[in-house]
Amino acid sequence: MRSCMALIFPGLEDFGITPLEANACGRPVIAFKGGGALDTIVPGLNGMFFEEQTVDSLSEVLLSFSRKRWNAGRIQALASQFSEQRFMEEMYSLVQRLENAEIKKNPEQLRQEIAASYRI
Repeated sequence: MRSCMALIFPGLEDFGITPLEANACGRPVIAFKGGGALDTIVPGLNGMFFEEQTVDSLSEVLLSFSRKRWNAGRIQALASQFSEQRFMEEMYSLVQRLENAEIKKNPEQLRQEIAASYRI
């Protein structure tokens, strides 16, 4: 995967780990605009979307992809937001917060903070 120009991800999956693996190698992803790709791809930073699962839609994006320069380091940085280390640190933090009874004080605020921490 490290030697590819990009990963083409035409499927519709709930999450899709393969695009993140390509990003972890510093490679951009050209993905169908749906499913889990919407949570991991930031257009212009670590990939691009095509609107329909058709040859014409993909071809249009491939033409614009070939004119863009990609920053491998930035792509890897975005992928690192989904790392095992970050997951473990945030889970530990969540458990600590729950033990400190923060959830009893304001569960909606805690829920919003947790949700916000997973946005790119």
